[in-house]
Amino acid sequence: MALPPAIFDDLHRVPPQGLAARVVQRHSERGRRAAICLDGWSPQTPAAARAFIRQAAAAWRLPRPQTQDLVQIVSELATNAVEHTHSQTITVTAAVIPGAAVVSVTDRGPHKPLAVPAADDRAEHGRGLHIVDTLSQTWGHLHTGTGTRVWARVALPLGAVPCRQPATGGTA
Repeated sequence: MALPPAIFDDLHRVPPQGLAARVVQRHSERGRRAAICLDGWSPQTPAAARAFIRQAAAAWRLPRPQTQDLVQIVSELATNAVEHTHSQTITVTAAVIPGAAVVSVTDRGPHKPLAVPAADDRAEHGRGLHIVDTLSQTWGHLHTGTGTRVWARVALPLGAVPCRQPATGGTA
């Protein structure tokens, strides 16, 4: 899969802001990557994950359609982590890379291979990965050594995120 897992591995801590679920840690790096570690047992965790993604997308001034896709994707992934992994914590991460925004949810539950299940219009559950697959440009999962990270990439329109101007010593 196209995304290098190391994109999320070197985040630094900053103080948490109030969210519905218990915030274990909050990270940020240079304004283009952010992560939050949430209580994995709380039914409010998916809502807190959605609020976190909305905050990050607003800070990065992402377009509304892509923000909505990212929020829905994280909601599905966080819900799956809370319902299926019995992990004490989950980490929700967002990053802006050239041409895309990437989100991930990492749990500390047992690693299980993931696949989009066969569609059943009558089923009350089991649509989460279908939604992730539909809304994302690409998605995948990997074993972290202590759990599973599921990530998704959403394409951004050209020029959606302002590029940083390199510092120069003189004037043009």
